[in-house]
Amino acid sequence: MPKYKIPVEIEVDDEWVQDVICTVVEGGISYWCPCITPIGDTAGKAVKEAPIPFSEICASALLLGGSLLLHAIEGDDRGHEEEYALTLEKLLKGAALWAKARLNDAASLGELFSFDPGDIDADAADCIVQFGLFEKLVYS
Repeated sequence: MPKYKIPVEIEVDDEWVQDVICTVVEGGISYWCPCITPIGDTAGKAVKEAPIPFSEICASALLLGGSLLLHAIEGDDRGHEEEYALTLEKLLKGAALWAKARLNDAASLGELFSFDPGDIDADAADCIVQFGLFEKLVYS
């Protein structure tokens, strides 16, 4: 039986990025990444704008073209640390790969393509970041 591809374009906005990053920073990836550092000049600009929560500083850094340095603790006896740079481009790539991976598990297309900012929970945010960095789930 032939198979067909259905190209789908999903649009997200700054609010969606802020919500995902807020969820990531406030615990979505803390089991494998206990420390996040905004990097680049844009992180400094975000801090100067106003006293805002760290999650908003991180989201602003990404939205202004910067990145987040994720300090991941590996599971070996030495407590080996790896660092990964998360950019807006990688976050969006992760969202696309996450949506594609969910296609087989979705009960309906409405469930699959619900990209409302409030619908991204800690598990989803974790998957989006991992797909963006590694193109697969590395940590579980």
